[in-house]
Amino acid sequence: MARPLTVVEGPSVAAMPIPDAVLDLTDYAFTLSKPLTAGTHVLRVRNAGSQPHMALLWRLHQGKSVADVVRWMDTTGPATAPVTLVGGVPDLDRGQSVELVLDLIPGRYALICLVDDIHDHKPHYAHGMVREVLIGEK
Repeated sequence: MARPLTVVEGPSVAAMPIPDAVLDLTDYAFTLSKPLTAGTHVLRVRNAGSQPHMALLWRLHQGKSVADVVRWMDTTGPATAPVTLVGGVPDLDRGQSVELVLDLIPGRYALICLVDDIHDHKPHYAHGMVREVLIGEK
């Protein structure tokens, strides 16, 4: 699964997307710069914490809650997921940031960090780094 790649010099035709909101990751919280609405958004996701963090955005299934997500994550046997993945960013070291493009529909979502803590090796969501986000109409 390898193949040659040729890089040539030339003018860039694509510009980086311009963020319309910021999602800060800290020890152990998510902070949005403004509420999100339905539609396409470009989020700048920044790790402002002291250790690595990630962010996954899951749409909660009808009648499910963040507590259901935590129970599902903590189970060892097979279970039906209470969420559907919408998007996310992998582990970011302290000070790193990336842009994330999301196409959102109205509903209830869960933000969660699955990175293991550097101190006790429990996942960050076990330290409270999980949050419900309500996406309203445009």
